[in-house]
Amino acid sequence: MNDTPIDPKLLQLLQKGEFDFAEQRLYQNHFSNWCQEIQSAFPFFRKSEIENCWHKVFSRFKKELLEQSLELTETKVIGITDSLPVHLSNMVKRQIGKHYKKVSETSEDYRVIYAIQEHQDTYMTEIYHHFRALFMGYAKRHYPNMRSEVIQDIFQDALIVIIEYVKKERFRLVETKEGSIIVGLNSNTTIRTLLIGIGRRMLAKASNKKKESLVDPGDFLEPEFEEKTEEEEANREEMAYAILKVIKNIKFEEKQLLFYKYWLTLNADEIKVLMKAGTAVAIRTRLSRLRVRIRNLIKR
Repeated sequence: MNDTPIDPKLLQLLQKGEFDFAEQRLYQNHFSNWCQEIQSAFPFFRKSEIENCWHKVFSRFKKELLEQSLELTETKVIGITDSLPVHLSNMVKRQIGKHYKKVSETSEDYRVIYAIQEHQDTYMTEIYHHFRALFMGYAKRHYPNMRSEVIQDIFQDALIVIIEYVKKERFRLVETKEGSIIVGLNSNTTIRTLLIGIGRRMLAKASNKKKESLVDPGDFLEPEFEEKTEEEEANREEMAYAILKVIKNIKFEEKQLLFYKYWLTLNADEIKVLMKAGTAVAIRTRLSRLRVRIRNLIKR
């Protein structure tokens, strides 16, 4: 595998854990070129949407460094085959590729979004009754003790979230030379599964309360709630178990160290002051040893 030399200043920022400055440097030095190239390939995406994908990609890159699936040396990023800017640019393109889907005018997704965009009340009534029957059936299977009126209210709130997604143009229908495209909807997701995914979380939230009560649909407007596969759900449970195992088996000071490093994203010099350590090198050494210990705990 070829590992391409990197901008020395950028590498220095990454090694110090100064990720915000590193992201800013990449953005300033490379993003304008990426944006032009990406907008040429995906002209139906807005610059703000491309920027959002870029921020997600950099967060993933940061996570890979912290988890050491990518490693830094004095001159390279070990684990990538292109230069870092090209590697990240390609990641942005792949991220964008997941957030649109081609649809036919006869598809359910097309008809739902078109009806919301064009304020077609007649078809929206059909959509309401169609999805309501699906949702009520799902909820009754998984929450048999929940009152029907509560389930119906939750369904309406979940549908409101979908409508707001379209009104705020997080989902929008675009006509291109290649046909109709829904921008913002995951290529592997349908409106139907998204509605069930949002509703499922609302049902869970309502059922966890001592008394069944409504949830605020506004709580569900910001995150991208999408239906998870059984494999993804199993992975989440496995990860939660692993995290609990780690928490139970490490000391308070080690928890502090993890909190400063990965939650507050402080660099070694800043952590050194807070933890009254002798040097930043000592902090890096402790972090390195702790990562090894955590890996060993998870493997047990």
